[in-house]
Amino acid sequence: MQKNNNFLHVFLYVSPSFTIVCNEGYYGKNCKENCSLFCKTSRDCHHVTGHCKEGCIDGWQGVKCLQVCNGKRFGEDCGEKCGTCLGYKQCNHINGCSVGTFGNNCEQNCNKNCGVPYQCDRTTGECEGGCQPGWEGPQCEQSTKIERINHLFQFNMIAISTPFPI
Repeated sequence: MQKNNNFLHVFLYVSPSFTIVCNEGYYGKNCKENCSLFCKTSRDCHHVTGHCKEGCIDGWQGVKCLQVCNGKRFGEDCGEKCGTCLGYKQCNHINGCSVGTFGNNCEQNCNKNCGVPYQCDRTTGECEGGCQPGWEGPQCEQSTKIERINHLFQFNMIAISTPFPI
């Protein structure tokens, strides 16, 4: 330490082996980079490289877990193969179902009455974005009372307007 002209000069030696450890979720120079949201354990990555320490969540790959599964693969470590029933297209990178299908082996179709037709949760079939007007239920499989009344009214109008032979 030197004192010169009323200024205090401090000389600090930092060992080359000294490293800054970032807070969880950050890495890199001055800890300004965000760890991937797709790291398996709560955005826990190496404080220098950003590599996910415990690997990736299902459907993601790469050392920083920034790429979705591809090559007709899905699931944990992209270790599952997409089914041939999908026309050899890339399936959903997380559970293997193609858009518009859900359930075991993706054998069920999402409902056309979903808020966005045929868009549903690939596990439960619950419609994404709610239901089309006149429909309700998790899979938009139940018509609302108004829709049932409209349907009955249309049926009765057809029955009334049908000519009878005399």
